[in-house]
Order: sequence, then structure tokens, then C-alpha cells
Amino acid sequence: MLSRNYFGMCLALLSFGCSSTNTSSTTPEAQTLIGVDPKDFMGTGVCGTKIQRYVATLTDVTGPDGSIASGTEGVAWRPFLVGSSPPTPCTAELAFGRAVAYHAYEATLDGYDQADIEPLASESSAMGVEGVYIPPLYTATCHGWTDSDGGLKPGISYPNATVMLRNCTKLGQ
Repeated sequence: MLSRNYFGMCLALLSFGCSSTNTSSTTPEAQTLIGVDPKDFMGTGVCGTKIQRYVATLTDVTGPDGSIASGTEGVAWRPFLVGSSPPTPCTAELAFGRAVAYHAYEATLDGYDQADIEPLASESSAMGVEGVYIPPLYTATCHGWTDSDGGLKPGISYPNATVMLRNCTKLGQ
């Protein structure tokens, strides 16, 4: 009787195994990303001279009702700090993988003349050397676009796409 139950259980497990699907793939999955590129925010001739590393901090400026914060004055909610990048070489672009599709984003950039800086806390924009805070020498911001009145507008993320925030002020100028 034991062999009959054992056979039935094995048959049930095999049929269950056959109905499952293999979800592993060698094709990379598309992600919703927001990125910045030094070509858009690095001042002329400053990379490698005035600036060695930069830190990007991404902010989600989408409100709970889907509206976009154009500032915090008179707004009942505050923009959401997504996180900060590690210190990045001044020639390298980067992208944040925690973007939510159809949300609005802006980035703040901090420029440093030292290559040995490190975050003072996980995902913090505060940098230091051997635990001592080092303020950024330069700051800049990146947005998605500028309206016809010259107003800076955030970049909108889209599913399975990388959106670069290209409308930037310049670091080092």
C-alpha cells in the first residue's frame, strides 16, 4: 500500500511541476529609471579640475493626488526624497532605479573636488572623509523641461524607460 501512495504522490508532484513555468531569462528586464548625465550639468572644463565627484539626490515631486509640487509654499504635502547616489566620477552618468511610472522627478547635484569622499550615512547626500563632513563646493539642479514662460518643470517617468533629466544648471560655474 505504501508503494501505491508513494507512486500517486510522485505522479501528483510531477504533474504539478509540469504545470509551473520557468520565469528565469537571460534577457534583462526593462526598468523605470530616472537619470542624469554630466554632459547636461557639468560646467565647461570643470570635470577633473574643479570637480572630481558628484552626488545626485533624486526627489519625487508628485503629490498624493497626482499633482506636481512647484514649491512647498501653501502645499499640504512635501516632495519625497527618493535617495542619493554614491559619489560618482564627474564623467559618469547615473540612473535611479526606484522611479515610479508617471511620477515627476527633480535632481539636486553636489560637486566635490575630492575623489576620496564617502557618504556619512547610507544613501545620504552628506559626504565626508574619514567621518568628517565635507560640504559640496558647487550645487546644481536638473529638471525635465522648461515651459514657455521659463519655468522649470520636473521630468516625468514612464514605464520600462530611462528618462534623463536634461534641463540643468551647471556645476562649477
